[in-house]
Amino acid sequence: MKILVTGGGGFLGTHIIKELLKNQSYVVTNFSRHSYLHLEDMGVPTIKGDLKNAADIEKALSSGFDAIFHVAAMMGNWGRYQDFLDTNYYGTKNLLEGARAHGVKRFIYTSTPSVVFGK
Repeated sequence: MKILVTGGGGFLGTHIIKELLKNQSYVVTNFSRHSYLHLEDMGVPTIKGDLKNAADIEKALSSGFDAIFHVAAMMGNWGRYQDFLDTNYYGTKNLLEGARAHGVKRFIYTSTPSVVFGK
């Protein structure tokens, strides 16, 4: 099974990847804006891209995935509202639309604690 993990370089994403790699039938790839040495050391390739860019998602998903763990998010207690909206709402929307278009069968969404804070 080919699995894409968004935000795999972060705390939760890294732990999800470690668990997935315990099953040797899983081929795991990270999708992030940056490369992460600790993922490279685990043999996990990174497709660089931004959730806000539908073309980046299209390019990433064109290699074919069976499942997506969507862990990437802008998080924190402060910041520009538009930045949170663009990444957490529109980025997720882009990823969902791409997943549907590419026939991804499973989509696991972890969200972010930032959704419980007001403006």
